[in-house]
Amino acid sequence: MRVRDYLNAKYGNGATSILACEAKALGIPYPTPSGWLKTYGQAEITPEAQQRLRDALMQSNKPSAQDGLRVLDGLLVDNDEPSGKYLFNALKPTGKAHLWKAGIPSLGIEPDTACRMWSTGGLNKHRKGWMLSNATDREICTMCMNGANNRF
Repeated sequence: MRVRDYLNAKYGNGATSILACEAKALGIPYPTPSGWLKTYGQAEITPEAQQRLRDALMQSNKPSAQDGLRVLDGLLVDNDEPSGKYLFNALKPTGKAHLWKAGIPSLGIEPDTACRMWSTGGLNKHRKGWMLSNATDREICTMCMNGANNRF
C-alpha cells in the first residue's frame, strides 16, 4: 500500500493531511513542506514502516489515530497472494466484505463488486475507509455470494 492509499482510506479520497506521528513513522518531514504529497504519496509502506506507524498511532491521543489503526488492520503484510480480493470498509468493524472483481478497461469492463452495489451506488464510494485485501475474516455480503454464483 502506498502512503496516498493509506491517507485516502483513513481520511477519504483527496486526503492532504497527515498526523505528525504518522509523518515521522513514514519518514516524511513535519511540518510537511509544500508539495509533500506529490513527493511522498507514491512511496510504498513497507512492513517495517507499517509497524512503526502502528506503534506511533497506538501512542497518539489524536482521535484520528484510531481510524489509522483500523485502516492498518485491513492491510496484509503479504499483498502478493494471487487469491481473490475482498472490498470492505476498515472503519466499520462490523461491516461485511464484498467480493471484488477487477475490471478489464480495454474491453470496457469496470471493476465492481459481485453484487454490483459499487457501480450502482449502493455502496458510498466517497466514504473513507474502503480497503481491498486478499483475505478477510469478515462475513461476506449475501448478494455478493449470490452474484458470484452467477457471474464469477
